Amino acid sequence: MSKNKINESKDLMVEINLSEAPMFTFARTQKIHTVKSLMENKNTTNEAKEVLEDIYKTNELSKVDYRKWIDSKGMTRELIISSVRSLPDSYCMDVFLGLIRLMVNDNSPLCPDENGLYKLKSNKVEFTLNRLCEAMELKSGGNTYKKIKDALRRLKATDYYSLGKGSLYNKVKGTYETRSEKAVSLIDSYDTSEIVTSEDGDNKLFSGYVTFGDLIMNNLEAGFVRVVRNHQYFQLKTGITRGLYLYIESNRTSTDIYIKRSFDVLKNKIPIDFEYPSRLKSKLKKSLESMYELGIIKDWFYGDEILINGFKEQCIYIIFKGTRKELIQFLTKKEQNFKIDNRKKTNDNNIENIEIKFPEDINKELLNFGINEKKIIELINKHSKYELAEYILWMQDGISKGKVKDPASLFVFATTTVGENGRMVNVEKTHPHIIQFVKKYKEEVEGKKSIAENIIKKAYEKYIDNDLKLFEEEDEFAYVATRDSVLEDISNSQKNKIKSQRAMYNMATSQQEKLKLLAIIEKWERFTVEQYKSEIFLEEFVKRIKIYRGLMNYLEFRSSYIKKNK
Repeated sequence: MSKNKINESKDLMVEINLSEAPMFTFARTQKIHTVKSLMENKNTTNEAKEVLEDIYKTNELSKVDYRKWIDSKGMTRELIISSVRSLPDSYCMDVFLGLIRLMVNDNSPLCPDENGLYKLKSNKVEFTLNRLCEAMELKSGGNTYKKIKDALRRLKATDYYSLGKGSLYNKVKGTYETRSEKAVSLIDSYDTSEIVTSEDGDNKLFSGYVTFGDLIMNNLEAGFVRVVRNHQYFQLKTGITRGLYLYIESNRTSTDIYIKRSFDVLKNKIPIDFEYPSRLKSKLKKSLESMYELGIIKDWFYGDEILINGFKEQCIYIIFKGTRKELIQFLTKKEQNFKIDNRKKTNDNNIENIEIKFPEDINKELLNFGINEKKIIELINKHSKYELAEYILWMQDGISKGKVKDPASLFVFATTTVGENGRMVNVEKTHPHIIQFVKKYKEEVEGKKSIAENIIKKAYEKYIDNDLKLFEEEDEFAYVATRDSVLEDISNSQKNKIKSQRAMYNMATSQQEKLKLLAIIEKWERFTVEQYKSEIFLEEFVKRIKIYRGLMNYLEFRSSYIKKNK
């Protein structure tokens, strides 16, 4: 955001995680997930299952929500929301933003220092319910006070776990939170016991307080915020409209003509649950109309309804300047200019003089071809990055010669599997120099990576081995009991594990997938001979004692090792 003075009477300060991560639910009826059902869900990652297992041990009746998505950089983001009460809804979001507004008021005038940081007196804000109602632009009264107190209870009872590559950003550290053992909370503590409501509903002027969580507080001070007009926000009638509004405002700049977002992004970031695109459009209709009437947006249209440059995709275009017709003309002209520019480049250069560069950002290249995000995820899951790179370079060559009319459709067609290992287009026959280039690049990169990874793996093995020896010396009884328990559990499950992996191997469609499954099967089979020296035993044993001994998993150790040896 631009580091400007915050006007307490007009501005609403929104911490960006609140608009970029699905921290609140906007459904009228909450879809309740049990911890057990999510643990058994095949789409839940192992890391998420570990967190769910800990939640289950604490309170098996906890209400939970789990979301996983792949962002525009190809990173997997995961978020678990857990609460012993109902999960926080749009009203909880309004209460929380109202509390932030009160904090801004208490610290006014709020101006950034020379480093662009906002100095806040404390992470605690004191308030009366009447004052909080004013901040939320609500009429004060008994029913409203009751709803606010309930929202505070729900906010306090809720934990957020940022998993995968992280879904909650820490501006101070400059990284996403990825610690599965530590939950993030919006408020650490609160007290309304000093707020007294009389029989006639009047709020007595006794003060309550809320203490904000560390992540939120640090991000507010670091300026990881978006400032919106509070009156505009509170004019919007529904939670889903307010959520969409905050997401749009967090993603637009003053120079943007439009923003384009896939249906999948809206599903996971607002969030809006839907099974079919028609249902999503139905849910968004009134929200978009409200923002249009208030002048927040100029227009919108859906990418699967209008043909742009020869293809449709499941996305929405939200327009801030101009008309729908003007934007479609702009996008079409932009594509035509791109093709003309590439033809000129080709005429000016012989193919021998064109330098081939490995496409580092596969996701971005596929987006540039006009492939929708859902299809990109499918392609990335199905093919290695080197296979995709071969076809990207082949496609770029075709575009540079002006031979490609519809890059998205052609790319998907070209990579379609034929037979056991074939593709619809054989790049090796038409462009052998591309295959040779990618092969050489892979050998160089993988060679360096494999040497580095081997060093780290050996260091990790030594780290684990040293701790296991120490564990055996310090607490032999616990060590032996855990070891025997793990051996027994693996022995009991070995047969079924091998059987299920073989079934998956028989159903696998790609050679890459088959090799991966074969390695897992062999690992389980080696346990019969190697027992407590086997790889599968060590993995499970370390997993069991990880929290008890404070051990790092491999990814944590790897990150720590790289930092120390930079």
